[in-house]
Amino acid sequence: MNIFLGVFDEGRITDNKGRLIDCSNALFVLTSNFGAGEVDFRTAETDELRALAERFMRRELVNRITGVIGFRPLDGRHLAQILDQILTEKARLFEAEKGLIIDVDQSARKVLLERGYSPDLGARPLERAVDEWVVQPLVDAWFAKQLRAGRVRFTVATPAQSSPRDLPGNVTVLGGARGGAGSRAASSTATAITFSQE
Repeated sequence: MNIFLGVFDEGRITDNKGRLIDCSNALFVLTSNFGAGEVDFRTAETDELRALAERFMRRELVNRITGVIGFRPLDGRHLAQILDQILTEKARLFEAEKGLIIDVDQSARKVLLERGYSPDLGARPLERAVDEWVVQPLVDAWFAKQLRAGRVRFTVATPAQSSPRDLPGNVTVLGGARGGAGSRAASSTATAITFSQE
């Protein structure tokens, strides 16, 4: 962190090869989890956050920081936007590489949001949930030659429909094969995400 003292004072820095780097028009954003579990960032004042930063950083560095902004937990609207971005990127790749057009309905999106959010980790698990419940099942089905180019629709099967014996032949129940969260979803009490191709 001491390297920033010179940058913030002089607006330039020298790299390990002796080259001068002009930082006079740069914007630096420093992130940290200082005080996680100690401070309610939703209600904390700027002075309280600065005092907290001074417990972990040199005072002269904290004094050179223009603004201190507290973390605000993501709400449902933000999580839905992040999920849309993840799904759009994954769908674009599947369409370009395999000719698969991915359609995830609102009920499946809701389940992905529930399984992909952690109050402690925010939206970080969301991409893992998409990989586990959308990407990996598609990859497995593709290599098992159970899919062809075209539209693939993801939806939710109610617990009563979750047994493969009760579903049409073109519907695949996700979860269970890999253990972990998938096995819970395949149980008789959990909702399962399914996909089908017309």
